[in-house]
Amino acid sequence: MGAGSGLPSDRYRQDLRQRSQRGPCRQEERHRQGRDLRHDQIMAQRIFQSEAALQKSLDKLELAYIDLYLIHWPVPLVRSGIWKDFEKIYAAGLVRSIGVSNYSVKQLAALAAAADIPPAVNQVLFHPFSYKQELLDYCKSKNITLEAYSPLAKGSKLNDPVIAEIAGKYAKAPAQIMIRWSLQHGLIPIPKSSDKKRIFENSKVFDFHIENDDMKALDNLS
Repeated sequence: MGAGSGLPSDRYRQDLRQRSQRGPCRQEERHRQGRDLRHDQIMAQRIFQSEAALQKSLDKLELAYIDLYLIHWPVPLVRSGIWKDFEKIYAAGLVRSIGVSNYSVKQLAALAAAADIPPAVNQVLFHPFSYKQELLDYCKSKNITLEAYSPLAKGSKLNDPVIAEIAGKYAKAPAQIMIRWSLQHGLIPIPKSSDKKRIFENSKVFDFHIENDDMKALDNLS
């Protein structure tokens, strides 16, 4: 593990404005529209291919490196060679961290058996109604950061009575409770919204702490 693991920086862990993409298109379009991507964003990419796709993205973005480069899905080809390409890309300084998406404990263990550099991140679906404790415990034991996409369950559970009761107790919005739950489990939640008010609200989750009994109640929703 050690220094070669490409662990995310403190800024990465704290930045809820991070936008993780399924491919380069949306980020590249923003860059072409004249926005400074290095001003306040962490660049993350999820892909099926490796070096050629990365170089194409870097050229279009006019960037020297990507902050986080993820394998999108645990396809069989990954075990046979793509991760080695990722390790070479990381060693060359073209990416700051390398990781995977949607990997189970079994798949992470298989990757670890063949990897020289372990993944820094595993990005998975994770929220109180999809609580993967075994995966969370494994990742913590291997120093792999779990990044939670859809931490608000796409808004489908914001009116759940348990969520609502706990939100009332802390005088917080249901979304804030779900994000805070992720943070207290050591995850990096990446909530998605196009509403400025909700984006601001989602960032206000560092001024309270959910008590253990309430955390357990949220854990049991899965």
